[in-house]
Amino acid sequence: MEFVSRLIRAGQMAGVACALATGLSAAQRAVPDQIEFNRDVRPILSNTCFKCHGPDAVNNRSELRLDLREFATAPRQTKDGQTITAIVPGSLEESELWARIISPEPNVVMPPPDALHQLKYADRAVLKRWIEQGAAYESHWAYIEPDPVTPPLVTSERVRNPIDQFVQRSLADLGIGPSPAADAATLARRLSLDLTGLPPDPAAVAAWAADPSDERYAAYVEQLLSSPHYGERMAVPWLDLVRFADTVGFHGDQRQNIFPYRDYVIGAFNRNLPYDQFIREQLAGDLLPNPTVEQIVATGFNRLNLMTREGGAQPKEYLAKSAADRVRAVSTAFMGSTVGCAECHDHKYDPFTAKDFYSLAAYFSDVKQWGVYSDYQYTPNPDLKGFNNDFPFPPEADVPSAYLTERLARLKARWQASEAEAVAAILAEDQPRESVVAWARAHAGALASDPTGWMAASILHTEAAENTQIDIEQLTVATLESVDPDEGRGRAGNAFTLSTPPGDVAALRVEVLPNPDLDGRVTHRELGNFSLRLGLAVLRDGADKPEAVAFDGAYPDRDTWSYSNAYLQTSVEDLWRSRPEDAEEAQETVWQLAAPVRLGPADRLVVTVRSDDVSRLRFSVSPVALRRPAEPLPSGLSDAVAGLHEPATLSDDAWIALIRAYLASGRVPDYYAARLADLREIAATRDGHAFTMVTESAAPLTTRVLARGN
Repeated sequence: MEFVSRLIRAGQMAGVACALATGLSAAQRAVPDQIEFNRDVRPILSNTCFKCHGPDAVNNRSELRLDLREFATAPRQTKDGQTITAIVPGSLEESELWARIISPEPNVVMPPPDALHQLKYADRAVLKRWIEQGAAYESHWAYIEPDPVTPPLVTSERVRNPIDQFVQRSLADLGIGPSPAADAATLARRLSLDLTGLPPDPAAVAAWAADPSDERYAAYVEQLLSSPHYGERMAVPWLDLVRFADTVGFHGDQRQNIFPYRDYVIGAFNRNLPYDQFIREQLAGDLLPNPTVEQIVATGFNRLNLMTREGGAQPKEYLAKSAADRVRAVSTAFMGSTVGCAECHDHKYDPFTAKDFYSLAAYFSDVKQWGVYSDYQYTPNPDLKGFNNDFPFPPEADVPSAYLTERLARLKARWQASEAEAVAAILAEDQPRESVVAWARAHAGALASDPTGWMAASILHTEAAENTQIDIEQLTVATLESVDPDEGRGRAGNAFTLSTPPGDVAALRVEVLPNPDLDGRVTHRELGNFSLRLGLAVLRDGADKPEAVAFDGAYPDRDTWSYSNAYLQTSVEDLWRSRPEDAEEAQETVWQLAAPVRLGPADRLVVTVRSDDVSRLRFSVSPVALRRPAEPLPSGLSDAVAGLHEPATLSDDAWIALIRAYLASGRVPDYYAARLADLREIAATRDGHAFTMVTESAAPLTTRVLARGN
């Protein structure tokens, strides 16, 4: 080149050329024989050149772009009329790039002396060889289809498979010999930690040590690949990549229902699901023809955004945050690209514009979501009406869960084993059997008259809360109305004094009934749901004040709107809140007493109901607890009660039915307390089902490019 020739002719490059020759000579010894653009050149240009000569049009200080071959190899006119070419493949002398990077002149050399990143000798050596070899470019590594590679020919007894050929060739090129073979215990530990993330089973190590053959090695690998822990181990980096979490991340960092998606990923690895199917199901499983439950669960990927329900948060702002987060996740996980850098401006190092970023965001703009997941006056979302900080983050699907199904089976088995042990202990002794007979005779009416064992309680007296009127129908049904519909009811609650048959009370059932005067709805609320809190006490005959009675769990007959930090409360601990969709349905909840209450003929129960919106109520009691709504008494109990006049004639099945009911009455305190805990856990399994966030399509939102500057 003329510019370089002038410098050389003037003798100005003599010292520099000598120094560069020495440095480059040393650096070239570490330069690969065959230069690859993505592996060797792109990192250098990206670090030192692309800031001013890359894809970012704003910061590009000239018309030269070194990230694209058609620009870098095209002749250009300088301001003084000279024609130069940045890169002339195969010719260092004609390549302006080479002249600039070796120039001693501060006003000529590139990168400029004040640039943050400077070229090293090794960098120049790579660029030199690259130009000499033809300056071949490659597209982004993530978009290059891999070519089949023939393993290098290696003669070594250590080669057992094609991978060994590559490893041995690389070691030979570096003059390094292979390490000694590890012993069986070490190999077993490496394999187990690599494939399952867990230490090896000692028995497997011992078996391998006794027979350290290739066949035993292969069998152990297959054993580990067949382990369910293999999927758990492989899922960890994927779940990190897609930013899986059990909480929403923003503000209160509430919990979110998403663990079935985690189980889907684990199962996909354990089943060796094809990768293209793995991607398709996560990105658009809901759009597949007749999608399976598993494919719907997979779409939880699109819901793994940071979410908020903070008061004052702006919905559109957080929708934009979610859209941007999804672009970053998709581009990183599936494209191998940092498209997220183009959220604010054109990418400075990769060929992505800000428009590309928002175009990808628009691709997912039909994912149904909300910017603020709560019902504030300034967030009028009809689908979130009534939502507060304890609610989940819809859309959700109610799906089978293998984990919960297995847990339910374990809990039931534990219950059955404990019950069988307790039954056997009672049958083995005369005195416990006599206690069972005495209890059953005292409660024969409840045990034999109704398969469910419930007895309606008569309402003897009411004490209405402020602004509340209570009417009693047929002694058992109470109707509550607000005197002034525009005012709320008193917070002290409505007290109901109940008359029940003498004997044990172990459970209290509360039914909320439709009101014909409200068009068959259970509440006057427009939304259709009610909220109810309950208190219980015993007023003993002759006592001035009632004694408080403790509950230990309450179980509704259906899913409710009772949530705690996004989790459905399968046992109502404090608040029973119904769902709006059940506005015209009779509903019930069974409260379990922490210990049974024994009532005399003149003793009374006092139930306090705190509710602004419930309309009609009915109360029932039972001496048998440890059961949820619609669960009957033990099979054969009524026949067993009928035979109590002659206990010696009772069959084994009759005795078992009587003892099971007796155990559920709370008369054996330790057993009763343990089963109350089991009942809570059984209810929490929801019959083997779980909620999980999923993708649903909605009308696409408008996506706008948000120009944020550099």
